[in-house]
Amino acid sequence: MNDVIELPAEANPLTEGILLHVLKSAASNDPTQIQTGTKQLQQWETTSGYYSLLQVMPASFLILFMNFA
Repeated sequence: MNDVIELPAEANPLTEGILLHVLKSAASNDPTQIQTGTKQLQQWETTSGYYSLLQVMPASFLILFMNFA
């Protein structure tokens, strides 16, 4: 059984690794993962450093991520 537990934004600190994981969820084919990932990204939009972290993420990671999403 795969129970999904949705946590508040404070439970998901904004780090490069977690951001990549959440981006992968938001780009998933699974509607539940899309919804959860999208909600987390929306919550982070008001977090200091969110847009800066998106800008400094290595493009190669994003390309690799998009190829395997």
